[in-house]
Amino acid sequence: MPARGMLNRVDVDVLIDEGVRLGSGPLVGFGMRREDLHGALGGEGEPLDAFVCGTDWAATFTTCGLSVTVSATTAAGLDIIALYAGGPDPAVVALDGIDLFGWPADEVVDALLDLGWPVGSRNRTNAWIGPRRLGLAAAGGRSAPDKRFTSATLYSPALCKG
Repeated sequence: MPARGMLNRVDVDVLIDEGVRLGSGPLVGFGMRREDLHGALGGEGEPLDAFVCGTDWAATFTTCGLSVTVSATTAAGLDIIALYAGGPDPAVVALDGIDLFGWPADEVVDALLDLGWPVGSRNRTNAWIGPRRLGLAAAGGRSAPDKRFTSATLYSPALCKG
């Protein structure tokens, strides 16, 4: 399956229940406080204040050709991380070695299912893992053979309890 295999580089590793690792460097992790974000990025991006409805705080930064928005819905710290691809050659955003943005959405969904992830999907252009753990969406939201995911939103375990 093309969506899975040896990746020559990974710009962002999606770590379910933990956060995201930027390249081989810093972990932007759940529970992180706003004041710790700048230090955690280690020069990988400059966080700017952002507005996200319903959150205590939010910040946005650009790294690896991605726009990243992080936010906290409670005082417990960071609990939502959203990654948005920009341009025709998206960064490699990987979950278990699967390039989430680099292949048609159909193939990504099939590869995740092959690895045993509990994937739900609507038209194979919107998909999710578990009850609100990771959401994937393709721009425009309509099914097409080569439609690719362009955003990934990761939720902390605290938000997934229900």
